[in-house]
Amino acid sequence: DPDFSKLFWKDPSKTDAEVTVSSGIRDLMPTATIQEFMFDPCGYSMNALLFDAYYTIHITPESHCSYGSFETNVRQRSYDSLIRNVLSVFRPKRFTLTLFADAAGLDEMDENPFDTDTFAGTSGGTYKLHSRSSTKFEGDYCSFMGNYRRVGASKSAKSAKARSRTGSVGLPGKPTKSVR
Repeated sequence: DPDFSKLFWKDPSKTDAEVTVSSGIRDLMPTATIQEFMFDPCGYSMNALLFDAYYTIHITPESHCSYGSFETNVRQRSYDSLIRNVLSVFRPKRFTLTLFADAAGLDEMDENPFDTDTFAGTSGGTYKLHSRSSTKFEGDYCSFMGNYRRVGASKSAKSAKARSRTGSVGLPGKPTKSVR
């Protein structure tokens, strides 16, 4: 989304914290302690802590190599609303979701995000599974990965003619995920 990407070009009249708020990133973890940094001429990096959970975001806004990533180790029984909220902030054309978990972590979850083939972002876009894979490491430690593509226009896409973004969402702990 060109309008979203513009937020991550250094503007001396805006603080790094103001960019975190105006982009919607602050709303993803409203009570976390955040340290953000805007690069010159462009780019954004954010690390946040909330109790024993971390969150990290990196954004490269250039149209020829646009990229966004979100990663966390927050433990939740369902990641559906977090994934939907991240998609609504980033508004990517496509994303990769990665989950690392052991059997105990999977058992703690009420909903495994890989049990569905679609995600509906709160901004109106629908993302459908394009491909998936999984790997079992030693013992019961596994990695799941799915690639999703937007099939419905988001509200922002209706006003913008083109999209140049990809995003990554990472959720970990005994679930860790990555979206792109």
